[in-house]
Amino acid sequence: MITLPQIIACLAFAARLAAPPHEGAAERVTVTAQARAAQTFLGFGVSLGNWGGEYQKLTHAEQIQLSSSLWRDLKFRHLRLWFNMDQYAPAQEKRDLSEFNRCYVASGIIRDARALGVTNLLLAPDGVPVSMKEKSATEGGSQGWRLKAGSEADYGKLLAEAISQMDRQLHVRIDVTGFQNEPNDNERFLPAQIPLVVRALREALDARGLKHVGIIATENANVDASFFAQLDALKADPVAWADLLGIASHSYGMAANAEAARRRDGKEYWMTEASDNGAEEPGDLLRAASLASRVLNDLNHGVTHWIHFIGFEVPDPHDNATRILKYTVGPLQVTRFQKYYSYEQLSRAFDVGAVAHPMTSDVEGDMGWTYGKKPRIT
Repeated sequence: MITLPQIIACLAFAARLAAPPHEGAAERVTVTAQARAAQTFLGFGVSLGNWGGEYQKLTHAEQIQLSSSLWRDLKFRHLRLWFNMDQYAPAQEKRDLSEFNRCYVASGIIRDARALGVTNLLLAPDGVPVSMKEKSATEGGSQGWRLKAGSEADYGKLLAEAISQMDRQLHVRIDVTGFQNEPNDNERFLPAQIPLVVRALREALDARGLKHVGIIATENANVDASFFAQLDALKADPVAWADLLGIASHSYGMAANAEAARRRDGKEYWMTEASDNGAEEPGDLLRAASLASRVLNDLNHGVTHWIHFIGFEVPDPHDNATRILKYTVGPLQVTRFQKYYSYEQLSRAFDVGAVAHPMTSDVEGDMGWTYGKKPRIT
């Protein structure tokens, strides 16, 4: 098991490897913690897919063993659930929750997560029904899509309808929802459309007796100019801004930064997706250190909830880096990637209720994890 001091040593070693020749290996860096408290951390989490339905092939004892690895042993508290809006509304009057039910409800994933301590179910809507799409050109010149102008209210109402049906038909209480995963992807949702969607979603949720469902936005892929344009559009609409529980972004190449921390204005800050991509084998210290560094960066920049991309899933030799655990069935065999042990240490060091104090380096200021060279120390 790797410890936090070992992670720090690994990061320092990587920094020395990346440093130009004139930078000495014995360079001193002073990190200073500010007296003021910035935010209270409210815990870690993951999303789960179960798209192939392997979870329901396990015995109940095996399901509890696998789920306990996340919810009990890592003390994770938030479960992000994927929800495809195309599948839910394939035609004008047709509604279909069967895929969501198969992956999460009938399988027992939600049941086991709640029993083992999960406090928040976060819905991750993705895609848009055909009737609400219009064609758009992508950066490469190929044909993409975006939310059709004038469909913002209908989309918000449709999402509220789905959450209501989950509650009434499947007895699944959604606690928090986004409106679209990475809406910046080829500008599928323009900044000006986002406040209209948020307002419509809040109004429709309230009308259905779902005032408890919080809304986060915008779950952008990067903390960059497009993310700030989205937040500016929301802030320019006082009603939409008031309707938000919190802001949200992802942590890949460009994670939370000082500008994002400033713009949250006291709201919760959900980091709802982070991982690596590609092949991974157990014992990969560099990937583990990269994720640990992003966690610490985001805690240093206002993040209140931190959610890894995929908790457990069956193996994909070409993309195991997305997972914390991989497993096979018949009987259950679980492989823990090195990042598992990083999260184990981090969740013990930063439990729910931990208070963050901003820290700065005399070499790199706020030690931001963003485009280009990464910080020596996080």
